[in-house]
Amino acid sequence: MAARKRARRKSARRAAKAKPRAKKRAGHNKSAAKKTSKHVAKKRAQPQRTGTNATRARTRRRPAAPSTIAVLVRAEVPERGHAQSLALLASEPVRVGVVANWFPRSGAIELFLEAPLSAGERIHVRGATSDFLARADSLRVRGVGVARAEPGAATLALPQRARPGDIVYALRPPA
Repeated sequence: MAARKRARRKSARRAAKAKPRAKKRAGHNKSAAKKTSKHVAKKRAQPQRTGTNATRARTRRRPAAPSTIAVLVRAEVPERGHAQSLALLASEPVRVGVVANWFPRSGAIELFLEAPLSAGERIHVRGATSDFLARADSLRVRGVGVARAEPGAATLALPQRARPGDIVYALRPPA
């Protein structure tokens, strides 16, 4: 009898010393119950995204029609000569190819050409997250620099990242 009383007292002392356990709620795992007050305070300090900004963050931007290129060119070239910017505004986007791969170290893309592309031509790369203008300066076919690339595989150095599946348009003057 005395041994049982001693055992009860020991377990009562252990329970008093032990940290109070968090109650389990339905749907919560063990790691969520073990979080300290620091974690909870940190989470409260972060602003919660609600409303239209949260919706914008979740939605994926779709590429607009190529007809909006004129607005992009005008916004990009305000400091250049008037005649040159007018020439770019009057240019027509012609689908040239699709980006197959991006090489981050060299800053180049592998491009499957559907139409011929000349070195020095102004291009517009457009995709779900990419949308920029560039000049096709370093155009290569099978590792050799060329002045004009015919339909097929080609490599092109770009100033920004382009993703596989992005469409490449050449900005050519209307015929």
